[in-house]
Amino acid sequence: MRNHLLGGEDDHEADRAAAAALLAVFPGMAGIKRHSRQFTGRAVGHLVRDAGIGQFPDVGSELPTADNTHEIAQRTAPEARIVYADNDPLSPPGRPGLRRSPPPGQPGAAVPYTPRTPHEVERYFEGLHLLPPGVVSCPRWRPESTAEGLPEVAVYGGAARKP
Repeated sequence: MRNHLLGGEDDHEADRAAAAALLAVFPGMAGIKRHSRQFTGRAVGHLVRDAGIGQFPDVGSELPTADNTHEIAQRTAPEARIVYADNDPLSPPGRPGLRRSPPPGQPGAAVPYTPRTPHEVERYFEGLHLLPPGVVSCPRWRPESTAEGLPEVAVYGGAARKP
């Protein structure tokens, strides 16, 4: 579904139907997915380029889209290694899920969305060194342009390293 929401072409009828139903009740979700994806690009780029990180887990990676984690990291460090994990049986080969799939025919496709405050998101970084600017609205995390007018969206991101 993310691929479809981001304008990709590698999706299925079920993805398109689910995306249409989601957008009917939450029309801003496509923008949130786009801002989240741009945040991932900036965060991974920073961690590779400025922090020397060369290994990344990408959990819940779904079907590939443009600028996947390995593409972002390997632009700067071709030796960077990424482990993809997803429980979607339609994920491409070589990206096995970390969890066991439910038995065939058993529903297993609920994606809860729980809006959280920046303070609630910061708790996920306890015990880590939170990198500046901390947990902020995704478009405002190290934007490529410092032009005013960056949108404030209700999806927050941050990057951290082990101390």
